[in-house]
Amino acid sequence: MDKTYSLHPMIKKTLTTLLLALPMLVVAQGTLVRHITRIEILDEIQHVNSSATALVSRLKQERYAPMLKKRTTTEADFQYAPGMMSIHYDTPAGDCFVINGEQVMVISKGKLRVMDGNEGIAKMLRVMLMAAMTGDYAEAMHYAKEQPSLTQTTDSYIVEVKLDGRKSISPLSRVEATYDKATKRIRTITMHQALGGYTSYTLEHIVPNPALDKSLFVIADD
Repeated sequence: MDKTYSLHPMIKKTLTTLLLALPMLVVAQGTLVRHITRIEILDEIQHVNSSATALVSRLKQERYAPMLKKRTTTEADFQYAPGMMSIHYDTPAGDCFVINGEQVMVISKGKLRVMDGNEGIAKMLRVMLMAAMTGDYAEAMHYAKEQPSLTQTTDSYIVEVKLDGRKSISPLSRVEATYDKATKRIRTITMHQALGGYTSYTLEHIVPNPALDKSLFVIADD
């Protein structure tokens, strides 16, 4: 003869509490896995890009000015080595942007300006650009609200640094770096302004670790 057993009320209450807690435990574990994956991806991005001894490519610069509703595109030759970067534009001929160690040089429409890369906006630009190029965001955290975020598309990883307005002395609000999902190499750097403007630098036809023309990193006398 079958017998029907009933659970003691206290045991029944305990089991119900554990069952209700299971979804929370699963969610917590899933978040931890995702957090570990994020750290691993960021570490791999840093390893790949920090290991590059040199890089050359073509560069496409796109600049959007929301007040004018104007978008302009410029192409250039790009060179990178640890601590150094050069962008030499096709037009106007002779215009360039160069980082060499602690100095930053801009030639715009023939006008030369050399800045101390350890001061003001020049330092911020140098730090953020080098962070994106190397995948090492430690120094960039001085200007950030929080740790870099990581999102992904079908073919890219996107690292975003939101800038703290109290520490930032430029109109920039955030910086995005896009890395190829397969190779983890840098692909695009986008500097966003609070009012909606932006400047993006997209690297095309990348050649890693080539011989470099070191004359393109020379800082002219101001």
